[in-house]
Amino acid sequence: MILDLPKYFKKNNIYFDIFANNYASKILSSFNINHIILKNLEQLNCSLKKNNYSTFLIGTSENVKSIGLDLIDIGKRENIKTIAIVDMLTNAEHRFKGTSEDPLKYKPDFLVVTDEITEKAFIELGMNPDNIYICNHPQIGRIKEIKKELENKFPKKRS
Repeated sequence: MILDLPKYFKKNNIYFDIFANNYASKILSSFNINHIILKNLEQLNCSLKKNNYSTFLIGTSENVKSIGLDLIDIGKRENIKTIAIVDMLTNAEHRFKGTSEDPLKYKPDFLVVTDEITEKAFIELGMNPDNIYICNHPQIGRIKEIKKELENKFPKKRS
């Protein structure tokens, strides 16, 4: 979901750091996107002391012990806006519950979701609809670009 953001941020002179671990770090590395491999909360807290972040943009997963959930807690404690990105409807009720039974225990300030059915799922869980923004999945645009390149390279033969 964030592969295009570094280019956008740089173009618009927006200061940013990307922290990632596990699978997300592997994906970012495969696309040669610079990021800080986040090993633990102590490393994160050190970085927070050095930098004055105003916003955390957080990827989501079903990992009940995700550092992203800790980021949401830190954001609330430090008065830093938290925006979570949700790529699909799957398991909406597990993305922000951590080890609790409350599906919104680690609710971010805002959500960016890819479609209306995902938005609806989070509204039904209790998320404020005014704090949910819908975008198309960025992979759709990437696939359309590849399709256009292939059509130019291999035009269909007209009979």
